[in-house]
Amino acid sequence: MGYSSDVTDREWEIIEPLLPQKKKTRPPVWTQRQILNGIFYQLKNGCNWGTYLETCHPILLYSGIISSGVKMASGKIS
Repeated sequence: MGYSSDVTDREWEIIEPLLPQKKKTRPPVWTQRQILNGIFYQLKNGCNWGTYLETCHPILLYSGIISSGVKMASGKIS
């Protein structure tokens, strides 16, 4: 059973010819459709922020991406 964000067969017929064809060097782990479905799922459902912070690499916590978001949330925009 798929998710509501999954690409339908009709949508896939339109999208597939637009994707670049990769040189076949080895069998892929995931199909292009599975990758696209994963991207759409993430875009639709977002990310659990608490889980992300637990699993992200420590260097990211000090990068401008996350630290600027924390500063903005605390009202200390610099």
